[in-house]
Amino acid sequence: GVQEKIGTLNDEVIVQIGPDTGVFNAILNAFVIGGHMERAECLIGEIGLFGVRPDVLTYNIMVKLYARAEREELLVGVLERYWGKISNPAVLPSIL
Repeated sequence: GVQEKIGTLNDEVIVQIGPDTGVFNAILNAFVIGGHMERAECLIGEIGLFGVRPDVLTYNIMVKLYARAEREELLVGVLERYWGKISNPAVLPSIL
């Protein structure tokens, strides 16, 4: 149905335009909002293949993904990775 076509379109966009961080985040967020947790996790695993570097929004989407999927160990891992990348860890709670 419609969800399948959206998934196919997202796959085509990823392959054809070689997404930047903004496009990557938009597609990742669409997967999370749509409940396609496995596809979102797969896309996260492929982020390096596209030369995309995660930004604050990428990490926030990943937090949302793992919180919704009740994957506490991955959620903690994302937060620890993100915590290590920011210059002032005191701002973390305000970002999330």
